[in-house]
Parts: sequence; C-alpha cells; structure tokens
Amino acid sequence: MAGDVMGIGEYGEAVGLSVSALRFYDRVDVLVPADVDARTGYRRYRVDQLDTGRLVARLRRIGVGVADLRTLTGDAARDKQAAAQILDRHLERLEAGLRDARAELERIRSTLGLPLTSEDLFRRTAIVSALEMAAADLLHALDAVMFTLPDEGRDPDVEMVVFELEADTLTAFGTDRYRMAACTIPCLLRAGEAPTSFAVSARDARGLRDKIRDCDALEVAITATSVTLAAGGEPVAVLDRITGPVPDLKRISHRSTDDQWLSAGSAELISLLSDPRFSVTDELSGTRVAYLADDPDRAGELTLLRTQHAAEPRAVPVNAQYLLDAINAGPQGRLDVTLRGQHPLAIRFGSDPTMTSIVMPRRD
Repeated sequence: MAGDVMGIGEYGEAVGLSVSALRFYDRVDVLVPADVDARTGYRRYRVDQLDTGRLVARLRRIGVGVADLRTLTGDAARDKQAAAQILDRHLERLEAGLRDARAELERIRSTLGLPLTSEDLFRRTAIVSALEMAAADLLHALDAVMFTLPDEGRDPDVEMVVFELEADTLTAFGTDRYRMAACTIPCLLRAGEAPTSFAVSARDARGLRDKIRDCDALEVAITATSVTLAAGGEPVAVLDRITGPVPDLKRISHRSTDDQWLSAGSAELISLLSDPRFSVTDELSGTRVAYLADDPDRAGELTLLRTQHAAEPRAVPVNAQYLLDAINAGPQGRLDVTLRGQHPLAIRFGSDPTMTSIVMPRRD
C-alpha cells in the first residue's frame, strides 16, 4: 500500500472480495475504484473505501442484488428508512425461500419413505399466524369469490382459494385464469406473521361455508401445513394448507391510478346480457360473447353494443356468462368497470367496496 492508495489485490484481500468480483462491481457502478490507470487499466482504491468494500462483501454473502447494492452503498444510503425497507424486503425473500426449501425437503422425505425429523414435526404444528374475524365476514368473502371456481377438479393447480393476510385485513381470491374475484374483510392479528399468504383447496373452501354459517366469531390458527378454525374455543374445521407455489393474485388485482372507470346499473347490464341482440355465440367454442364500450350519449357511462356494432374499434369483447356471473355475485345497484382494450376488465361495486372482480377480454 502506497500512502492512502491500495492495489486491487490488496484491497480485495482487505475487504473480502475477489479481484473478479471487484472488476464486476466496478462495471456495474457499485464499487468504483478511486483511480484507473489509463494505460494499464490497473485499479487503485483509497483507504477510506475499505468500509464500503466490507459492506458490499457482507451484502453479497446474503445474496443482495446489484440494484439494491447500488442503493445501499450510494448517496441514497443516507435515507435510513429506504435502506431499512430494502433489507426488510430481502429478509422476507430469504425467509420465504427457506420455508419453500423446508417444505420441498419434507416432500422428498415422504417420497423416499424417510421418517420426519423433529423439526418437520414442529413445523407442522407451530403456529405461523393467529387471527380473529367475524364468521359472517369470512362467509361473505367466500361467497364473493367461489363463483370463479364452478367446476371442481377441472384444474388442481388453479382450484384453490388464496388468502392474503395483512395486519388488519384478510383478502380472499378465487380465479380460473380467465376471471378473478377478490373480497377484503377486517380481521384482528393476534400473533405471528403479516403480511403473509396461504391457500386452501376450492373443495375445502366450499365445505367450510356450511360449517361456519351459524358461528359468530372465529379464531383462526395457520401453521405450515394446516388452517384451523374454532368458535368459542371449539374446533369447527381443520383444512389442509396448500404447500406448493401460490400465485401472487394481489399483484394481478392491483389497479393503476390512471384507470378510467365507467359506471352502469347492474340491473340494466343483466337485462342487456339476457337480450340476444346484444351477444353472439362463437361457433368454435360455443361461448356467448358480449361487446362493452363507453356510451357516446352518456359521458362516463358503460353500455353493451348491439352485435352489428361489434367491429367498432371501441368494442371490448368479453365472455357474456363470465360478466353475468361477476355482476350477480355482487350487490345490486351501481357498479364501475374499467375498459382498457386487451387489458383485464376490473369491476367494483358501489355499495360494497370490499369486492372486486376481474374478467379477461376475449381475443377474437
């Protein structure tokens, strides 16, 4: 080391990074040397860069990506809240990966006929989250989404109800890939993790509705492999928690603040959807198709086009039965719909802001 400057090999040894890693972090603007010889390309680092280099090495060991490394070692690192959020998100990813790996190892042990370890047995019974909610609210959420899963056993990878738990809300999602429904209800988190997601089979969700119909308050305990519901301390149902990959339906259901909403009366739409002049049957699939558009005579209003106008550029084709199912699942009255060409249509209900439905447009 000459004075306050170190060569790349000496610097790398001091901070715990290889020469190749230092060259890479220079190229991606994470750890730029103090000086690069224009003739030889030899990199030199200052002594006051040692702390930054050691920080990069520690972050690299836990798998932090380049974009986050750049933020955590740059000027933005002075924003303590932003830095904490980056580290918290990374920890969540690590913990999720560890849970997935443990679940996969448990399945491998079962496939090989090996006995479960004591840790496996503990995970099966250790409570991940505990919460309370009104049985009527959970029943409402299930009723709001189950119409998207009418054909039991059609696709076991899709036939599930996904729940997203936040600190004080629980959102139920149902989907068959062509449409989706979501309903958010209040809950009280008593212990454990939030946010978190879990899923149960559509068959279990269907059966659960009858079991909780006469209950008042529910206590729910979520473990790595089960969801247990109790009322007044007495067990009501024990459901298998799906341990495989769960789709991120919360991300799919997110709406842009730029979305333009068109309003309509549910009774009017139901009437038009029942009128053969406003739908056509696809000869190949047998699907009845309706065409939605903004009403040129009523600003901000939604209408159905007669079939002779289906070729108009503003017409958005949808499965008429799917749209009818979504409307019937919600409360009667005014509703709002987004129309964005080939993007999914979102439906929200004026008298029940907890419910949302999404229908994929047909690609004719």
